[in-house]
Amino acid sequence: MIRFATQAAPKIAQYLKLLVPKSGTEAALRFGPDLLFAAANAAIAPEGTSKEDRAKLAGEDLAIGLGASILGQLGGAGLGRAMAGKRFAAMNAADRAKLGSAMTFGDIAAGPLNMIAPRPIMEDVYQRAALEAQEQQQAEMQGQLQEREQALIQALLGSGLLLK
Repeated sequence: MIRFATQAAPKIAQYLKLLVPKSGTEAALRFGPDLLFAAANAAIAPEGTSKEDRAKLAGEDLAIGLGASILGQLGGAGLGRAMAGKRFAAMNAADRAKLGSAMTFGDIAAGPLNMIAPRPIMEDVYQRAALEAQEQQQAEMQGQLQEREQALIQALLGSGLLLK
């Protein structure tokens, strides 16, 4: 087990080095959408959602998005390496450029993971919002019913029909 870990660690480190963007543009293209979608998800939370819950929503979405992105990029890197038929150390500049394209493809291909990932925080926030909306609607309906009953009683009292 220890032998496996010592052999696997350098290989894992090589793959993880590939995830580090080479420029700000590359970083924005790889990880920008994940940040943007997390912020948007927090912003469109139901009215009345606390800042804490919005932060949790953003964190959950960011973790899922980045996780899927990283898995896709690593898968793409493995695919690119297999297609090149070379080890990372033996790759030239052209091979590394193809590897970058393969990583981008892997990132895009992993996109559906975002759609099928469980989102317990989001489900909880939206369930609470729906329950609060339902309770508010019931309270409004009860208030309207009481107003109608009182208006009817006033009308009957005013007409004298209730006294006869």
